[in-house]
Amino acid sequence: MEVKRDILWRVYLSFIGITVLSIFVLGRAFYIQKFQGSHWRSMSDSLHQRFVALEAERGTIYSEDGQMLSTSIPIFDIYLDFNADGLIEKKGKRFYENVDSFATNLSNYFADKSSAQYKKELKAAFNKHERYYPLKKKLSFEDYKTFREFPYVKMGKNRSGVIVEVTTRRETPLDCWLIVQLVYQENLKTRTTKQKNRMLVWKKVTTLY
Repeated sequence: MEVKRDILWRVYLSFIGITVLSIFVLGRAFYIQKFQGSHWRSMSDSLHQRFVALEAERGTIYSEDGQMLSTSIPIFDIYLDFNADGLIEKKGKRFYENVDSFATNLSNYFADKSSAQYKKELKAAFNKHERYYPLKKKLSFEDYKTFREFPYVKMGKNRSGVIVEVTTRRETPLDCWLIVQLVYQENLKTRTTKQKNRMLVWKKVTTLY
């Protein structure tokens, strides 16, 4: 009887322990998903490996008379890592000291939002510790040159959290139909030259015989 009671006591104790542990794990999972989900998702986006197909850089194409037919233009996408070490040290002191001027610079140059709206969005992203916050997309080289002169950006990648991604866009200054015509004329000229060369060779051969 004593042995049976001892076994039952151990079974009940194990069951209670497993139940308490399960409740703790489920509660922790719910807390992370509900209150820390955006933070861990943004961290995952910046840390996981991505396989990206990169197009080979293509040079500029000119016509025979020096006209530009096609060229590659750099395009810049700007992101912010609000969990950069230099930005979050001392409870984000560097961010809060510079966010006002940064928001003003963005508003004055791009003129698409007020400085107050920029400041509100930047603070919200900072409080969420977003690792890959999209700030600006498809900037031209001239816009990027101005952007990188902002005092906030000049602090450096570690202190500002600025991430720059560069892609290229193919531009054709001339009309596409004009390009086709130029290529056709060039091919026609090449074929004509080859035919003339063949005729000259044939004439020389017939002359010899």
